[in-house]
Formats: sequence, structure tokens, C-alpha cells
Amino acid sequence: MLRFAISPTKEMNIGSLRLAILNHIISKRLDEDLIIRIDDLNQDLNIEDQDKEILEILGLFSIEYKYILNQSDNTKYHIQMAKQLNTTPSENFACAVDDMISNISTIIIDEKDISDTSTHIDIRNSLGYDKEINYISVPAITNASDIKILWLISEGYLPAAIANYLVELSYDIPKEIFTLEEAIQNFDINRISKKSVKFDINRLKLINKEYLKSLDNMRFSKLLGYADEDIGKLAKLYLDECDNLKQIKQKIDLIFDASLKTSLDEFEDELSRIKQCISEAPFIGNFNEFKDYITKQTKLDDEQLSMLLRLTITGSKNGPDLNKIYPLVRNYLGEII
Repeated sequence: MLRFAISPTKEMNIGSLRLAILNHIISKRLDEDLIIRIDDLNQDLNIEDQDKEILEILGLFSIEYKYILNQSDNTKYHIQMAKQLNTTPSENFACAVDDMISNISTIIIDEKDISDTSTHIDIRNSLGYDKEINYISVPAITNASDIKILWLISEGYLPAAIANYLVELSYDIPKEIFTLEEAIQNFDINRISKKSVKFDINRLKLINKEYLKSLDNMRFSKLLGYADEDIGKLAKLYLDECDNLKQIKQKIDLIFDASLKTSLDEFEDELSRIKQCISEAPFIGNFNEFKDYITKQTKLDDEQLSMLLRLTITGSKNGPDLNKIYPLVRNYLGEII
């Protein structure tokens, strides 16, 4: 039996998430159950509903567990066993007793917390508990407390990409991009990193971009709040300049929500003529033919028209080739303008 213990006194950060992911991986590798323990004894510091948030995050990352244990539910056992030693139950005492009660066999521990290990062992020995618990120490992520999981999610980083990077920081695996199942298959305790590491957001950006590239087009579209394969294809055109869902959604929303487009007073007349022309145009499948049609109707020169068409369709002066964008949005031109 393995356990992942976390306190509901603060937001979950990448250090805690990495331990949860490693517990999941090792429990699968050893074919043993994993339990989640909420260390909620300090009622004054507990954040309301933080335990629910923790479980929601574990769900996002597909971390499986047998059951959830609230440490406060074991208070009576902490008191009973403390009486045997004529002492009062401290936080370390409660943790040691809980591991006994839950019959824990393996504990994954961050090296910054390793000083507690000998204390827990001494407490269990004092209580006559002789079952050996295997401790696996992983190097600390030195800036872990600065990076919160919900912030990463809100910024548009996929859970699978975050998990990929955290595993990469923990042990060697012969692929740069891999699934959680592949991480389980390739786990080897002898390949666990021995050095402290630093979370590098730029590395996560690269991994996240690779995951976005591999997404099914409809799935990509739905993650952005739409439901069209063409919009998924459109989103992928922006991966040369974007690396997360938040950035890409801003680009796509700018295309489809006319209220977000910035008006240019110096081109107000020209833009009005272009929009009127588009609204009256027949369906044209090819962008070059579409552009020729607009040129003939508006009499605008090619350079100016190219810039204004891009503004009209995408809301931006820069971006992917309109030849690639047009086939994916031509059915929505009425909505776009």
C-alpha cells in the first residue's frame, strides 16, 4: 500500500503534484493500492474546500486511488497510542500512526522532508511496530512553491503535458513526449534523478505545444469552447506563435467575435466597403479567387487589401497565411464580419 499525503492549508503546487503522480506510477508498477491522506489536523489553518480542490486536481491528472483518509478521523487512535508512550500526539506522531493503521509499505518522499523519516521510524519502533516501510526519496524542485497547479491549468497548459514534464524531472525515460502509461512501463527506481531540479516554464511550453499539435481537431476545438474540426485545424495554425490554450483561444475568439476587433479610424471607409462586399459575395472556395473578387468590387490596391482583409478576418495585422486560414473560416464569414 502506498499513500499520498497532503495538507489542505495551501494551494497544490508542482512539488505536491509530482509526488502524487509518482505515487500513482509506482503503485501501478508494484501492483499495489494507493490511498490519499488529507492531513487536516490543523483546523485553524485548513482552507475551506481545499480538500475538494485537491481531489479535483488529482482527477484531472488521472491519478487513481483506493480511498481517501482524513487524518482527523484517526484522532482517537493518535490519542490512544500516545498514551502508551505517556506523550501527546504531535503532527509527526499522527503521521507515523496513520502509516501503521493503513499498513503502508512504500512512501515517496521529497528530499526536503527527509528529516521527518527517522522521527516516524522511531515512533513506530517505540510502539512495537516492526514492519519495514520502504522510503523512496526524490530530489526537490527548488522553486516548487512558486508554481501552483490551478494557475498552470488556467494559463492553458494541458494536464498531460504538465505530468510529462514532472516525470521528466524525476527520472530518465527514453522518450521526450510520452503517455502516463508509458511512464509506468518505463519506471525504474534506479533511474530516479539524484540532483535537485528547477521548474523551467520554457521547457513546459515546448512539451505543451507538442501535445497541442497531437490533439484530435475536434477535441482541440472543444477545449477552446467550440465544436468544429475546422476550428481545431485553425487553432493548430497558430502553434507557430502560441504555446498554450489561453493564447490560442485569444486568437480564435478574436476571429469569431467582431466586438473584440480593434477599429482603425484611418481605414474606416475601406473596411466598411470590404465587409459590405463580403456580405454580398457568393460562396467562393479558393482564397485567391475570393481576394480577386474583393479587389474588383472595392478597387483597393493589392498591398492595402491584403492588410485590410487580414484585419477583417483575423482582427490582427500578423498571423498565419490567409491562404491557410480562409478555407477553415469561409463558412463563417458572415459571423466573422
